[in-house]
Amino acid sequence: MTRTLYAEFTVKPGSEGRVAEMMRELTEHVRREPGNQLFLPYTRERNPREYFVFEV
Repeated sequence: MTRTLYAEFTVKPGSEGRVAEMMRELTEHVRREPGNQLFLPYTRERNPREYFVFEV
């Protein structure tokens, strides 16, 4: 059974660098998980503190 996840979150001011690093690490980890088909994290161009994550 395929499951799809969509999540949105906004990073607190001053935490942008740490969260960006955490997202890079998370992306590498999740993409290696068995059954993972897609993991795409995005930030909004006009507000890079806003994240959107899509996973299948």
